[in-house]
Amino acid sequence: MTEILEQNHINYIVYAKDEHYGIGVAESAVGTLRVTAKAMLLQANIPKKFWPFAVSHASYLNNIICPSRTNKSITIFEALFHKKADVRRIPPFGSFTCVYKDRRKLQDQSFDLTSAQGVFIGIARYNKVLGYCITDGTTVSVTRDSIAFDPHFFPFCLRANASPSWQTFHDLTQPQAAGARLQPVALPPPTPLEDDISDESDFEFQKSIDDIPLESNMPKHDSSSSTSDKENEEATRNVRPTRNSAEHGEKRGD
Repeated sequence: MTEILEQNHINYIVYAKDEHYGIGVAESAVGTLRVTAKAMLLQANIPKKFWPFAVSHASYLNNIICPSRTNKSITIFEALFHKKADVRRIPPFGSFTCVYKDRRKLQDQSFDLTSAQGVFIGIARYNKVLGYCITDGTTVSVTRDSIAFDPHFFPFCLRANASPSWQTFHDLTQPQAAGARLQPVALPPPTPLEDDISDESDFEFQKSIDDIPLESNMPKHDSSSSTSDKENEEATRNVRPTRNSAEHGEKRGD
């Protein structure tokens, strides 16, 4: 057993039961992988059932960025494979990814899609194949062929929240997603303008106009002379004597 672990660059240390915290290096490495996997699942809103793929991908990322313990100038990936990893071919975790399908295997070779679409859930081993793993939410497929991906589109972020414990983070980072608990804001009703008159007010206004008697509906008098005489008498009573008219009257009296 020790020989197999050494061949896989694993330092095997025996500790007493329930004293695993004494192996600081191993516990730190496990904690780093756990935190990295949790951050990727949380950011992409991937369901927790895909955690093995997230941990495997976190381990792969750790190997291509962390320095080797035997040689600090190279990474763990370079120490194992004697070359640098091409990070340009690694899709972001949770991004929209397409895998090429052989056109000759399609039922309708003219109009069927020549790619399998899904969400990238990491570089992991699945069905005894180490490659790019994608999922549509239910099934998982793995491939080592060329893939195409969109680094700015994360489909699962538009879905409902994958875990109730992530609800606060989901509300703050994805307010437009289906899982966000946005309450509709009650806006005050718009104040009507003076020029805006409803149909009912138009009806009342028209009704009040119809109630006003017109001249044609008013009763007519037989003679207009009596009315004009009365108006002349009232006009004469209301006229005040001027100064000239008063002096003229005094002279006549003299």
